[in-house]
Amino acid sequence: MPQSKDSQLSAVIIVDDEKENAQYLAELIETELSAKTFVAGSGNEAIQLIAKLRNEGKHFIDTIISDIQMPGLTGHEFLLELVSSGVYAPVIFVSGYQDVQSSLTALRLSAFDFFSKPIDPTLFIETVKIAISKGQRFRSIGGGFSSLQVENLASSATEAEKAKIAQIADDMLRNWRMTYLLGLRNSRVKK
Repeated sequence: MPQSKDSQLSAVIIVDDEKENAQYLAELIETELSAKTFVAGSGNEAIQLIAKLRNEGKHFIDTIISDIQMPGLTGHEFLLELVSSGVYAPVIFVSGYQDVQSSLTALRLSAFDFFSKPIDPTLFIETVKIAISKGQRFRSIGGGFSSLQVENLASSATEAEKAKIAQIADDMLRNWRMTYLLGLRNSRVKK
């Protein structure tokens, strides 16, 4: 049975087809930030992992770190898949390719930040720390919308009134998510 969002543990997902790089980032994050990390070797594997974590309800995904050039889904396609499936977490891209167009595409898709390999560990950890904080804030605000919807269902309002309130709450949540994503784009750490 899924836990409430308030009792879920924070998690960071790392998506990279280069196992050594993924493991390095996971160890760096776990050591420096004491954050729980999960590793996936591709975008498709990450989508399945995220679905599993959401279904279990034990972990809330506070941020995602992804390579761009991967077999199957590229990092850009992976980000679009996340948003279309309702996963709103700051995404940090890490790529071995220093392609300006790829960086710009990532940022246009509302990625939180972009790092070229090899990364500067200090700046990377500071950026991940801020991204986790933003992910936790998203969890808190999203939980408020969920509480509003639960209270609406339990209210003494008529079914028509409940439906109207539910639609307004859904619209507010959708608009808030888009504003949140745009805010992520405008709040990255300066390098």
